[in-house]
Amino acid sequence: MSIPSPSTFLLAPVRKFRAKRTRIAVERLVGNSTAFTDAESIRSEQLRRLNIVWAEACGRVPRYASLLRRGEVPQHFESLEQFQTSVPMTTRDELRNGIGDFTDPIHTPSAHRATGGSTSEPIRFPVCDKEVESTGAAVWLARRWIGVEPDDTLF
Repeated sequence: MSIPSPSTFLLAPVRKFRAKRTRIAVERLVGNSTAFTDAESIRSEQLRRLNIVWAEACGRVPRYASLLRRGEVPQHFESLEQFQTSVPMTTRDELRNGIGDFTDPIHTPSAHRATGGSTSEPIRFPVCDKEVESTGAAVWLARRWIGVEPDDTLF
């Protein structure tokens, strides 16, 4: 029998804790999505959630608050199609030159991400803790589909 190295021995509890936390986040993500099984209930829930996020964005994000104030966008959407046709497309230049206009000041960035830079001009944007956590859960949900669990040894 071999004795584990000190780093393995000390990191094992941390790995188990992270795996458990990740499993809980994945279950929360799965639990939030399984209640809607038919296309109409999915679209209805998407519209409901869009209107919640839109109200928050128009109240706090400078770009959308300005569009609403000028009457260029509605306060509430009756359909997903109305959102697609009434909210102007954001260009890469608008993001690159004024990311602060698209940022909710209530959320303090905990990290930054960047686009891949396929145009040779990557865009760097802030992300908050909640986004980092939900993205991690989504990654592990996808890994679960191919049989990989959070506490599996990958390499």
